[in-house]
Amino acid sequence: MTKRKSSPHDPLAANPLKGELQALKAKLAADDARRAEESAARARPAPPPPPRRSSVEVWRPADLDQRLFDVAMSGVERLPAKGASPAPRTPRAPGPDPGAKNRRALAAGGVSIVPRWSPDGTVTGARRGGEFALEALGRFAAPGDSLDLHGVELGAVPLRVQDFVRTRRARGMRCVRVITGHGKSAPDHASVLIDAAVTALATPPACNELDAFASAPPALGGRGAILVALRG
Repeated sequence: MTKRKSSPHDPLAANPLKGELQALKAKLAADDARRAEESAARARPAPPPPPRRSSVEVWRPADLDQRLFDVAMSGVERLPAKGASPAPRTPRAPGPDPGAKNRRALAAGGVSIVPRWSPDGTVTGARRGGEFALEALGRFAAPGDSLDLHGVELGAVPLRVQDFVRTRRARGMRCVRVITGHGKSAPDHASVLIDAAVTALATPPACNELDAFASAPPALGGRGAILVALRG
């Protein structure tokens, strides 16, 4: 058999390793493509996990929207239709009579008594409806007990007078006496105890216990004492 002569222009004859090089390049290219794909996959962010469903079920009424609407619109009045007369408004109940409280206080003697001072320094005072007691003090004065304020500090006078008339009325007494003195040692010869005692007798709560008061007659102390007619 005649042996074929190799030609210098035959690629395989010229470079017998060319086929293996092409196969190696193809493999390397495939490896590069695979690595690039893996790198790109790692660079992409992972998808978020699916939301977890709570195992607790919250009950909601079927008409929740309607209920919320009713709450939001509570107190809102519907406007009348165009041309229609507005609905009559419910008349407001009348408020308390401003004079009723004063009338009740007058009936109970809870309003302050206005003292009346005479030029000679004597004083009288009676709650409304108790003027009759002034005449009784002048004609039938017979005090069942006396409170002597000599030596009592001026700031303690109101409490002493209030307690005195309250307790003596509770015992059933109808007339008592408060001794204040004439104030002879004072520069103006006026007793400051008189003013304090009269103020205490003329204002609540002491005035709630009495009908009237007046300066005592000379036999019972004159301007230096006050007779008090207690309520029955």
